[in-house]
Order: sequence, then structure tokens, then C-alpha cells
Amino acid sequence: MNEIFDEISYCKGAACIMMITAYLGMELFRKGICSYLEKHKYGNARTADLWAALTEASGKDVKAFMGVWTKEVGYPVVSLSRSGGKLNMTQARFLSNGKEIKQANAWWVPMSLLDSAAQCVTCDLKSVSGEVDGTPGMASDWVKGNAGQTGFYRIRYSDELLACLGDAIESIKLSPVDRLGVQSDAFALAKAGQLPTDRALALATRYVNEQDFTVWSDLAGSLGDVMGTWAKEDAEYQQLQKLLLKVMGKIVDVVGWTPIAGEHALFPMLRPLIIGAVGRNGHEDVKKEALARMYSSEGWQSVPADLRFAVFSIVVAHGGVKGFDSVLKVFKEADMAEERVRALRGLGYAREPELIDRLLQMTLDDSIRAQDVFYVYGTLAGNRYAMDRAWEFIKTNWEAICKMFSSGQFLLGRILKSATYAFTSEAKVAEVEAFFKDKDTPGAERSISQALETIRLNAQWLERDRAVVKAWLASNV
Repeated sequence: MNEIFDEISYCKGAACIMMITAYLGMELFRKGICSYLEKHKYGNARTADLWAALTEASGKDVKAFMGVWTKEVGYPVVSLSRSGGKLNMTQARFLSNGKEIKQANAWWVPMSLLDSAAQCVTCDLKSVSGEVDGTPGMASDWVKGNAGQTGFYRIRYSDELLACLGDAIESIKLSPVDRLGVQSDAFALAKAGQLPTDRALALATRYVNEQDFTVWSDLAGSLGDVMGTWAKEDAEYQQLQKLLLKVMGKIVDVVGWTPIAGEHALFPMLRPLIIGAVGRNGHEDVKKEALARMYSSEGWQSVPADLRFAVFSIVVAHGGVKGFDSVLKVFKEADMAEERVRALRGLGYAREPELIDRLLQMTLDDSIRAQDVFYVYGTLAGNRYAMDRAWEFIKTNWEAICKMFSSGQFLLGRILKSATYAFTSEAKVAEVEAFFKDKDTPGAERSISQALETIRLNAQWLERDRAVVKAWLASNV
């Protein structure tokens, strides 16, 4: 079951439902769904029956609209540019590996365009290309495609339009979901080779005034993807750390360590995200505060529960043996499983080889529950100091690890994917393939295949943009 149903099965379906809801409007969508359920209750139905019910309720040809979305693989990227006062749009299938594949049918793309005057224009792009007159604002100022992020497609902006959006982002003129969408598209396109990575990094610097948790959560992940891919490029990695601290410089002061009466409802989630990110990447004040709180006379229990993982990870990353042992003590003595997992994940940020080896050995000596072992490998794989040691440990102890998961191969699949996804060279692809060539891994084949695909994408991204990122960092950080 875990091999059959994955993110594509669920997430693409959910995205399409959200898109058709926005296209029809919530009331008409509900009317159509109610009619569909009533008509087919106690019976069976097909996709065409749902489209028929929604068409009857809305008066729109839903079957034609949704046909390509449900029958064709993937989803599109729409390129948006401006010339002569008009907006030009071109669609193509988006592939994470950047390859161009001729699409048999164009998607019916419900495009919504928002301008600086808060005016929105909607149009349907049913062919490979098209143009729209838009509004006076769209002819000269910023314009946001896929307004509200309800459409299941990515937007690739021309350099001019992306620069204009940067101004709107920095001045918080876009909604949180649109600010999230712009950077999400930019980094996805960069990874796919459809946008130079320096453009995405430049865009990230425009988020210095951001205070929304959902935006920061996604942007932190985007920056983390770049840092993970450049993890073995020592000079560039250190500059990327400085860039992260620069981008998060204002928000770390805004959230602070202590809740304030009347603060935004999501600040309790934003605070540990920001503190953890800047602390692990060398923010001196945050690092000192985390160590002081951990080593205080009241101990780790004085740290608010929502900040504990952030503190644990910072203490392990910067505290050496003392820091590692202090968090290991939490893992051994905590009563709650949730607390033990926080500590276990924190231990994965160790940087010293002997501490990394101690943690890895714990995965085999019954110190860690089998179902929690993947937390160790998942964290170590994202740790530039530990990823290679974790992989060598798996190879050396393969038989013991297999015995541990003999009755639950899906857990083994999670571990293997977690332990290898962060590699960034074709040499590692060959190494991983060669190791598993003669290994019996029932239930984990897809995880291994996905990990190999991710390594290839990482390697291509690094090779393609290594020079451009180096140059941009040298000039801007």
C-alpha cells in the first residue's frame, strides 16, 4: 500500500479539487457535490458522473476543463512576460528534471492576474500561448499570476516582472499565500533548471520584512534545499549561512524568546522555526541564549515545550560533547515519547565524528525504538558533517539493520530514502545503485528509486548553477 499510494496520488487530487472549487465558486461546487452524492447514494459512480453533476450545477463544461488535468501526467508551468502593454502567456509541462517533453494536449489553465491596484483579471488559457490586455497597472507595475494560488500550476516570470514582484513582497503588498507562491515557484524552477538559482536567492532577500509563519516555513525549506545541495561546497555554504542570517535578521528580533500578549496566533509556531534556523547557522546571540537555557540550574525542563527541539538542536550543533550528553540525558530520562523524539532529532545535529558514531551505534543496541530510527537517519542525512558517515554505517551494518525491520519493510524504505536523498553527485548515484543491486529490499524499491532520482536532480542542479551561485554570493553576501 505504501508503495502504491504516494504524494502524487493524494496531493495532485487535492490540488485539482481546490482548483475546480475556485473556478466554479464554493456555492456552485457544493451544489454540484450534493447533487452528485444524492444521485449516486448506495451505488457506484465514475469520474464522468462527478463532472456531469458539477456541469449541471455550474453551467460550465467541467469535463472539458478537467479532462487534461486528470488524464495527462504532471502539471504545467506558465511563462509570464510583458510587452507592448500586454501580458504574454505560454504553457508547457513542468518537470523537476528540467526536460522538455512535447505535450499532446494543452491544459485548460484558469489564470487569475492581480495588479498593484488590487484589480484582478481572470482568463482561460486553453492553448499553448495567449495574451491578455490586463489592467493599466498590469501594463507598468507588478502583476501576480495565479492570484490566491488556487491553480495547480507554476508561474515563471520574466526578469522584469520578478523584479517588480520583489518590491511588492518587501513592502508586504501581496497576501501571505501569494508571497509564499512567488518564492515557491522560483526555487522549484531553479532546481529544475528553468530559472538561474541566483534569481531565486535574490528574491529571497526581499522577504526581510516577512512575519507570516506559513511563508517563513516554506521559504526556510527553499533555502534549506539550496544549502543542502551546496553542503559540500564549503565556502559557498558558509556564505549561504550568512545569507540566511541576513534574510531572517529582522524576524528573529520580532519573535524573540518570550511570547507577547496579543501576538499573532501563529507566532508560537514561527518562534521555534526562526530560532532553530538562525541558531544552528551561527547566530551568536541565539546560540548563547540556547546554551544558557539548557545549562541553567533549572535544566531543560525550564525551556518552553515549543522551543525545546530548537534549543536541543542548537546545543548539539554548537555544544560539543557537553551539549550532546545534555540532550542525550533528556532522551534517556524523559517520560513522554514526544519529548524523546525531540531529543533524538536534536542529537542528529552533532558535528563531531565520535558523537555521530555514538548516535549511529545507538540505532543498533536497542537504545532507540525501531520505529524511531528513521528520525536519526533523516536528521543526519541533512547534516553536512554526518551524511557520509551515516551512509557508510548503513552499508557496514546492512544485515543487522535488515533484521531489525524484517517485519516492516516500509520502515526500512523510509530509512534508506532519508539516509541518501541529500547526496549531490553522480558518483553517489552509482554507489547507491551498486550497493542495492544485489540486495533484497521488498517494499522499499520505490523509496530507493525516488532517492536515486533526487540525488540525480541534486547533482544536475549543483553542476548547472555552481558557478552562478558562487559569483552571486561573492557579490551580494
